Amino acid sequence: MRRTLAVFLVLLAALLIGYGAYLVKTRTAALPEIFVPEEIFTFSPVLDGQEVRHDFVVLNNGTSPLELIEVKTDCGCTTVSYPGQIPPGGKGNIATKLATKGYGGDRVTRTMVIRTNDRKRPEINLVLVGEVKPLADIVPPEARLTGTVGRRIRQTVEITPTHENPFKIVGVRAEKGEHIRYDLTETGEPGGRTYHLNIYNMKREKGWYIDNISLQTDSVLSPVLKVRVFGLLRDGP
Repeated sequence: MRRTLAVFLVLLAALLIGYGAYLVKTRTAALPEIFVPEEIFTFSPVLDGQEVRHDFVVLNNGTSPLELIEVKTDCGCTTVSYPGQIPPGGKGNIATKLATKGYGGDRVTRTMVIRTNDRKRPEINLVLVGEVKPLADIVPPEARLTGTVGRRIRQTVEITPTHENPFKIVGVRAEKGEHIRYDLTETGEPGGRTYHLNIYNMKREKGWYIDNISLQTDSVLSPVLKVRVFGLLRDGP
């Protein structure tokens, strides 16, 4: 009797241990596993205003559905669309769009944070990076008319069309024009034309002002270029 009971207990223990191992194995195996072959995408240089599009491929190497809970971007210039769920062994795309208007001359880096139900990698960062070329070389980028009352104050801004965006300036207009005067000259340089925007202060008393000069061009890419003007007059000695 005791021997039979001992054998029964041994068999029961073996069954319990086996069942426990089965449960652990099942729970461990039935998990999603995110894998992104390319987490950083470097796009080719684009012109200011051109849209960058790229699809990040997301794989689920696990044995249960991978949920893409949320995708956060670090800038309103980046928009994304993505599937809510990727089946085991499947793949999906996170489609991204980057608006580059206003970033001419900069190397842009934009990061997206992906939240998932993968316990090992609940968050993953995807990065878009690349160079945005300016539509024109404007030097300096803004005019600063600073000095003392009664002195002649002038600033020259040089505008050179880029190779990717050749244009002619066909019109010049100040937004306010109350405290400034301006003229535009064109020179033919060996590499192409260059414009010189000469801006003169006309304010006669101390104080400051802000204005903008619009340059109308014949370019579809840059129909209007703007030069900001900042003026500051102080009392003389």
